Amino acid sequence: MTSSSQSSVASTGLELTETNWIDSVVEAMYSVFGAQGHKLFPPGPLIPRGDTSTLYTTASIQHWRDWVLSPSADSDTGRIGPQWCVRMTALEKVGSSNFLTSFCLLSCLTRGRIEREKALGLMIEVLDSRWGLAFERLAFVATAEGPEAPEDTASLKALDRLGVSRSRYTARPRKWAHPFKPHGPAGPELFVLFDITQTPCGPECGPLCGCGRFIHFWNLEFLENRRLITGETETVQMPFLDSAGSIEWVVGAITRTNDLYNTPPFRRILSTARSLLTSTNAFAAPDKIKIVCDHARTIALALAAGVEPGAKKQGHVLRRLIRRSLAVLSSIDADPHVLPEIVAVATEAVRCASTSEPRSSVSPSALTTEIELFRTQLNKARKVYESLLTASDLSAESIFDLNSSFGAPWGVIRSWLQSDGVTINEARLAEIAGDNKLRSRGR
Repeated sequence: MTSSSQSSVASTGLELTETNWIDSVVEAMYSVFGAQGHKLFPPGPLIPRGDTSTLYTTASIQHWRDWVLSPSADSDTGRIGPQWCVRMTALEKVGSSNFLTSFCLLSCLTRGRIEREKALGLMIEVLDSRWGLAFERLAFVATAEGPEAPEDTASLKALDRLGVSRSRYTARPRKWAHPFKPHGPAGPELFVLFDITQTPCGPECGPLCGCGRFIHFWNLEFLENRRLITGETETVQMPFLDSAGSIEWVVGAITRTNDLYNTPPFRRILSTARSLLTSTNAFAAPDKIKIVCDHARTIALALAAGVEPGAKKQGHVLRRLIRRSLAVLSSIDADPHVLPEIVAVATEAVRCASTSEPRSSVSPSALTTEIELFRTQLNKARKVYESLLTASDLSAESIFDLNSSFGAPWGVIRSWLQSDGVTINEARLAEIAGDNKLRSRGR
């Protein structure tokens, strides 16, 4: 690791900075697959055109759906391209893990039948020779025999023939990859991992160990079959290989770290957030700074795509992330008006690291309006909380009502309770939340 703005990998000469991390990784991969006839494509829009299956683009393959499913004889046989994506599941993992709400996905699609050994050999050339991920530190997890899919023996045999040590590959049962449900191609998926520490936690430590030794950064989906209504499968006439991974995770592997927030994609955003929050208690809760940094990137992407905060569709996603960020800032006693500053830095970081369509600047008015709405709502909830506290009426029901009726975020409510030394019946609170979810679903 060199200066705060640059890291390098001596084995390949591949240098990653805050402005080139996408292009460097993509170009290094294209140097291998371009020679195989693959074409390089620029990113598509963050909001997919003519596809209502998702609010935001979730993978490069989403823009290439017609090319994948309707092949023509004169069409290109392979595509490579980066794509900014947004995913809004498992938000509780943000900050405490490397789960990201937005990321730049690199996809390499190969259409047509390709021998497993050749496919893996080309990918290993990229990993080892172009990205500097030493062959002896790569590990793999294939699909094992299970109730939902047969064993991917082809990948296991190919890894063996390619000289991958038996200690560095394994298999576990799981569903086949199935990107285009319900009738699109499906098939086994091979996970690629990198040995970050090279230090086993014990004699049984291997690719499936959760000790932090391995970082999972790449997938290969061998989409060679189609599931039928009967439960059986048939071989598709035009199979394809979907090889993809988040470039942020690739950068983590290249720079030998399992903390993505200390890599070039996040470094400037994180340092800005830390400098703005020095007068708060944020450093006692570093995960909360990471949540704001993650959300700031996604907010910047959505604003640049022309999304305005609102109550529906893409606007609802944006508003939810803004308010989650404001809730985190409130829970550490930070001024909510630092959020636009962090988003501005995130916008510049995304612009510098992107080759996609021109991006607009941050909309201060949209963020300022959301901040004022949030503060008004939170002040109302605080007054209700204080009246309940005075009356000693902080039951699980009244606490739940602060969130469901008055809009106080759970993180803020829990910080109030902790500050006042109040404990509540967590089991009863969970029961109320479960009943409310069932009612909202009409059950």
